[in-house]
Amino acid sequence: MASVNQGTGRKSSPASFTSMTPPEARAAYEKLAAATPRRAEVETVRDIEIPAETGTFRGRLYRPKEAPVPGGAVLFFHGGGWVIGSVDTHDAAVRSLAAASGLTVISADYRLGPESPMPAAADDALAIFRFIQSHASDYGIDPGKLALSGDSAGASLAASTAVASADTPQRPAALLLFYPSLDQRREAESLASRRIFSEGGPVTKSLSDWFASYALKGVRRDDPRVSPMASRSLAGLPPTMIITAEHDIRHDEGRLFAQRLDAARVPVIWCSIQDAAHGFLEKIGSHAAKEALQDAAFFLKQRLSTP
Repeated sequence: MASVNQGTGRKSSPASFTSMTPPEARAAYEKLAAATPRRAEVETVRDIEIPAETGTFRGRLYRPKEAPVPGGAVLFFHGGGWVIGSVDTHDAAVRSLAAASGLTVISADYRLGPESPMPAAADDALAIFRFIQSHASDYGIDPGKLALSGDSAGASLAASTAVASADTPQRPAALLLFYPSLDQRREAESLASRRIFSEGGPVTKSLSDWFASYALKGVRRDDPRVSPMASRSLAGLPPTMIITAEHDIRHDEGRLFAQRLDAARVPVIWCSIQDAAHGFLEKIGSHAAKEALQDAAFFLKQRLSTP
């Protein structure tokens, strides 16, 4: 995740977010995303409203020319520490995912802290998933082939939604997580990647603490909606792919989640992109983004494509 100096538009250290208010950081993030180049070509892109149980949310539907209708689809939640980010900040990344996979992708907003601290976002994600699935025909998708995905904090929302749906007929068809943030418990601070990459990367300890001060204040961190790693059981989750970045404070969370899925007999693929840092999916055209999208597309096509 990159950031900009408010008012200048110049790139700077992600630590600059910590000197901003959430509205200032949101504006800076939106400004940077608006300048992101190399947008993938997708035949259909349209904004939608998602009137889910917890509120009406902004969404965006991406459909490549070759996407089957009805067919498999992906519901994607953006990252941003549950404080910043939107369908706009992740437009280029989601376009790329749709183009690479040849599948329909729906990107959705959700409530952010501090106005609505966690687990509000997790409740929204679950409600949005249930609405999209129950109204699949409105979007030209197959409700039985709806996958969940997201990056960073959005990956946590995808994971918590999958956990909440594991024992229901509405279980997602697949789960795709990019450098997920999965464990907010205090004991997770001792993970090796938290120590090794606490400074210098796109997401530092100080930035993580800044996000937590707005999104997690007064929240039970062992709530599975906040920390999917704290779930008692991961049995019943759908086939999962976890893509982590080698040089990332969140690296070990993805690795350990994959191990727990494997122990629960859930089909899981974990891959770590070498020399990559947190937020690589937003670096359109980078080696890391290309490699991750290629792997993700192969996984999604296996799980969601119509025979």
